[in-house]
Amino acid sequence: VFDNVRNYCRRGASFARVVAQVDKLHFSSDTDVHVLSEIYEDLLKRVAADSAGYAGEFYTQRHVIRVMVEVVKPQIGDKVYDPCFGTCGFLGEAADYMRDPQRNLRAKQLSGRDLEKLQSKTFFGLEIKPLTYLLGTMNMILHGIESANLELGNTLEVHSDNISEKDRYNVILSNPPYGGKMASELQTNFRVRSSATECLFMQHIMRNLAKGGRAAVIIPEGVLFRGGSDQKVRQELLENFNVHTILSLPAGCFLPYTGVKTNVLFFDRPETEPKAGKLATKNVWYYELTNDGFELKQTRRPIDGDQLPDFLKKWKKRTKSDNSWVVPIDEIIERGYDLSAKNQNRKNNIEHRPALELVQSVRAKEERIMDLLGELEQVLEVGE
Repeated sequence: VFDNVRNYCRRGASFARVVAQVDKLHFSSDTDVHVLSEIYEDLLKRVAADSAGYAGEFYTQRHVIRVMVEVVKPQIGDKVYDPCFGTCGFLGEAADYMRDPQRNLRAKQLSGRDLEKLQSKTFFGLEIKPLTYLLGTMNMILHGIESANLELGNTLEVHSDNISEKDRYNVILSNPPYGGKMASELQTNFRVRSSATECLFMQHIMRNLAKGGRAAVIIPEGVLFRGGSDQKVRQELLENFNVHTILSLPAGCFLPYTGVKTNVLFFDRPETEPKAGKLATKNVWYYELTNDGFELKQTRRPIDGDQLPDFLKKWKKRTKSDNSWVVPIDEIIERGYDLSAKNQNRKNNIEHRPALELVQSVRAKEERIMDLLGELEQVLEVGE
C-alpha cells in the first residue's frame, strides 16, 4: 500500500521531531477525537486546494456531502458503500450522522451490539490510489471507525452482473471520477460499454444497490443528456430505479478543483421489480441551486443566501417554487430520457421601466450628446 507514496519529510531528523510532537498528544475523550477529525478534514481541504490537479480527484465539498447524507439517512443495519472513497468524506459523514441524536432520532437508542456493528459491518469502499487510500483510512479512524472494510483496488475491474443480493449495499454515496477514459478490456465488465468513467461507475452503482436501497451520486451535467451509452444507462435507471430527486448544483461549486457543472442524483431501488411495461420512476423533483453558501470563484469565500437548507426543507414535501419543480416520466421519455434540469418556473427578474420614463431618458441622453458635439466643434474650430 505504500508503493509510490512520497515521503515529504526527507530528513530522518525532521521526521523524528514530527513523530515526537504527535506522540505528546493525548486524546482522553470523544470530544477530543472529534476536534482532531475536524482539524484533519481541514488539512485535507487545504492539501486538495494546493494540488487540485491531483487531490481534487478525491476531495468533495463537505457541505454538499452533508446534504446528501441528510437525504439518504443511513441507519444502523445498513451497509454503506462508496466505490471510490477518496478521503472517506461520505463514509465519515455517514458515521457521524448515525451517531448524532440531534440529526438522527435512532441514535438515542444505540446498543453495544449496534456500536459493534457500526465498527466492522457497516462501511465499505474501494480506492485505486495508495496515498488516497491511506488518507481515507486515517480519516475513518479519526471519525471513530477503526475497522471499516476499505480496500485498495480498481472498482471498474469488478464484474457486478453476477453479484448476489446479500453482497449488495443498502446505501451508496459517491462522487465518481469523471473525464477519464477506460481501457476496452475493462468495458467488457459492463452491459453498456463506454470509455467514460462516469458512465461505468453509474452502472457499477446500479448493480450494487440492494432492494430497498438508497443512493446519492454526484455526476457531471453531460451524463444527464448525452446520447449513446449515457442514454442507455439513463433508460435502465429510470425503468428499474426510482429517480426521485435531482439537485442541480451551480457551475463552480467544486472550485478550485473543477469548474464542471454537476448534479446530485438521488434514487432508490424498489423492493420488487416493476411490472412489465411499467417504470419504477413516476416523476422527478428538481431543485436548481444557485447559491451553496460560498462564492463561485477560486477563493470560495463564505457568502449569505445559502440555499441548501431550503433544498432540504422543500425536498421533504417536494414543494414547487421558482427554483423547484416536478417533471413527469412521460415528458422525460419524450425528451429522449433527458434528465437535465430545465427550470421553466424561474421568474424573469428584469424590471421594465414605464414607457414615458424611457422616452424621457432617451431624450435627455440625446440632448447631452448634442451638447458634447457642440463642445467638440468649438475645440476643432479653435485648432484650425
